[in-house]
Amino acid sequence: MSSAKNTVLFQPQRMVADTVLFVLVLLMGYYALALWTYSPTDPGFTTTGQSGVALHNAAGAVGAWLADFSRFLLGYGAYAVPPMVLVFALRLFVRLRSDERLLDVFFVIQIGGVILTVFAVSVLSAIHQAAPLHTAAGSAGGVVGQVLATGVIHYLGALGATLLMLGFMMLAFSTVSGLSWFAVFELVGRLFEWVFARIARLFSGGKPSDPGSDPSSNLGRHPSRNDPSLSPRPMPTVQSDYVAPEVRRRAMPVQSAADLSPSIAAQTNPADPVFDAPAVSIGTNNRPIGSAQTAHPPLKSAKAPIKPQPALGTAGGRPIVDLLDFAPQRQAGFSPEVLASLSALIEDRLEEFGVRVDVVAAIPGPVITRFELQPAPGVKVSQISNLSKDLARSLSIISVRVVEVIPGKSTVGL
Repeated sequence: MSSAKNTVLFQPQRMVADTVLFVLVLLMGYYALALWTYSPTDPGFTTTGQSGVALHNAAGAVGAWLADFSRFLLGYGAYAVPPMVLVFALRLFVRLRSDERLLDVFFVIQIGGVILTVFAVSVLSAIHQAAPLHTAAGSAGGVVGQVLATGVIHYLGALGATLLMLGFMMLAFSTVSGLSWFAVFELVGRLFEWVFARIARLFSGGKPSDPGSDPSSNLGRHPSRNDPSLSPRPMPTVQSDYVAPEVRRRAMPVQSAADLSPSIAAQTNPADPVFDAPAVSIGTNNRPIGSAQTAHPPLKSAKAPIKPQPALGTAGGRPIVDLLDFAPQRQAGFSPEVLASLSALIEDRLEEFGVRVDVVAAIPGPVITRFELQPAPGVKVSQISNLSKDLARSLSIISVRVVEVIPGKSTVGL
């Protein structure tokens, strides 16, 4: 029972978080008080003060010395230390309360963000602010701001240094606080939209604008079942004199048999026709039902008579040889002119690769044509073999095979 209570009431990590936050808030409050009540007449790091004059610093002699040293070192950048350290303390407090790991890369990055923000404010103060009176640093950014500003301005100029320091400030503050600048921009945009909508409503006489005309008015609004704007509207009724036939028949009055008898009697004795209808005699068919009728002969199709074709073959029905054309005599392979041009082309292509040969023979075949090459003195057969693919590409053919040794000859086959 007691151990359960101890685990709930006593948590060392949470006590450390509370203590760290409390101490940092007290220290930064004292430091901010010393900075805001700083007076150059108080004795400090760079001045001895005026004798016989009471301290103006609300933090006492220690606060006066600390404020003077901070302004000498960082200038106006010292005023950025308390808010940045407080933001860092809040993030650290949240991490300690959530049992996260303390000393990691993110912790070091947050400390670096605090230092970068302070240095950026010091550099901007040294660039754009005049040095205050009675300061030993000679710059509004202190010694650190003056040194950094001199180096940055030398390479980037005043405008480039300003843009760079502003970017560093935004990045460092986002790293320390976890704030997203895109969310800030979106919030500012919504604020401007709300202000402009209010101004437009004032100029329009205070009448509320149509909620459908403002697209941002529907953001975050979820329709409910009881929303009157979503209730079905009644269909408009159109007055017309047209009545459907079915409705008209259903609406007809029902008459009794006594009322219908005179009309029926009048219809049974129609008046004589005005003109005489011609007499038409209708014959009777006395033939019994089901008797066979006279069968008519089927009609013959009127086709042209097939004429017998003359016999083109022998008595056995096979065609005779005289009907066939004589096959033209064709010579297999290339013509001598084509072989001569191919031989010259092979010599030219090999000479382009630095290999001199003479085509001494060309033997055409039905599928493969063989050329016999006589290499020049000093030309190796391997040089021709290594150029088989390049030679096929330059001749625009599928493949080239090199026969390095032909028995009984000193030539190379291609």
